[in-house]
Amino acid sequence: MQLRGRLAKKQATPILKLLVVGTLIALMTINAPTPAKGHILQQELNQKLYLPLVMKEFRWLGAWIEGKVVDARDQDNNGLPDPLGGVKVCTQYQECATTASDGSYTISLDFIAERQVTAEKEGYISLTQSVYPIANQTVTLNFVLSPPLQDVVSRVVLTWDATRSFTLPNFPNPIDNDLDAYLFIKHQTGNLMLYYDNRGNATDFPHALLLYDYREGAGPETIDITALESGEPPTEYHYAVHNANFTYSAGQIPSLAELKATVCVYFKEQSSANCYAAPAGEGQLWYLFSMTQEGDVTLKNCLLSLDPPDLNGEPPQCPPSP
Repeated sequence: MQLRGRLAKKQATPILKLLVVGTLIALMTINAPTPAKGHILQQELNQKLYLPLVMKEFRWLGAWIEGKVVDARDQDNNGLPDPLGGVKVCTQYQECATTASDGSYTISLDFIAERQVTAEKEGYISLTQSVYPIANQTVTLNFVLSPPLQDVVSRVVLTWDATRSFTLPNFPNPIDNDLDAYLFIKHQTGNLMLYYDNRGNATDFPHALLLYDYREGAGPETIDITALESGEPPTEYHYAVHNANFTYSAGQIPSLAELKATVCVYFKEQSSANCYAAPAGEGQLWYLFSMTQEGDVTLKNCLLSLDPPDLNGEPPQCPPSP
């Protein structure tokens, strides 16, 4: 059987040879991103059918990057990140915007290409992130900025996708997009785990504090270490990120990599942050790094298919290399 057609606005006559009986879909693109499509129901072989195809013209309406810029600290102690106004946000093509008092910004783009976007403000460490815009749509890119550390030894900032929740079949209610930051401290007095139910203390032992707990997307979740505890045996610090509802959802919500989980680590007397993206793969616990009581960091960057309670208070361990 042969299928012949003619495209409106494009002088082309496609011929498709079809060797099966059933419902068929014909697609064609000619120098345009939107294909022409038609449906036919073929009843017999060895006959000719004619199917008109109409191309939809692509209209460029623009592309935009928008988001919010907030302070990694909780200056007013209200449990919420403080918005930063007056932040200059620019791409490598000098497409720029300045944040309003609520920390929001929007950049209008003239063409599609990957953007390296930098947020900078006097008194803060600049931060650069990459994003790929989508034609005729707006993509979200949030920033969390930290000033250079003075009364803090290390600051660890977790951010992720801004989707608030996920609706899944067989679940009566939406499931929160909830990532949790964990700091495991192995100390001579016993093991300690800092997380949303045990946020720590910045001025007394363990001299580490979880500033925020976000349960519906984006973050940030910031952990400040104000002093390194010494001991014998030596104190150890272990940082991990948990995809809190992954097990509950039977693995149906996005993975840590799909949620664009990102951790930026700041250290005193450093002028930039080291940022890490969650690796692709299976596992709801991302073990990122360990740190000694002298402040020496070892990158781990592995995924574990377990939840923090499974560790019984012990720090996580990466599986042995194959």
